[in-house]
Amino acid sequence: MAWTKENQREYMKAYRVANKDKIAAYGKAWQQANKEKQAAYPRDSVKAAARLSEWKARNKGKVNADTAKRRAAKLERTPPWADMAAIKKVYEAAQFIHEELGYDLPHVDHIIPLQGKNVSGLHIASNLQLLSAFANTSKGNSYE
Repeated sequence: MAWTKENQREYMKAYRVANKDKIAAYGKAWQQANKEKQAAYPRDSVKAAARLSEWKARNKGKVNADTAKRRAAKLERTPPWADMAAIKKVYEAAQFIHEELGYDLPHVDHIIPLQGKNVSGLHIASNLQLLSAFANTSKGNSYE
């Protein structure tokens, strides 16, 4: 059997499930041994945003390619019958929550991902939801 990214993903997933305690113990041991590194690592969102900006500046080609891929996927998955006014309202609601209520900008998430591994959703209003940044990044590109 050829070793592919898919095989590796499945293997690592099974490994993590089977060795949950071992992995947790390793993480705790690393934290204890590397307290200085953890203390020096910037945790606030301003520094994290600065790190991301620096990474994007160094990797413009990758950022542009990823952005183009995402834009194309969204276009491919927007059917002609999609209610663009309803889609716009979802994005406007996210902006309202950010500006008027003072919350961090919520992410507009596709419930069924546009580029899912097993299933791909459409860019329509009924497939959109507002999530916190943490919840959206935790969910990743998955659908359950």
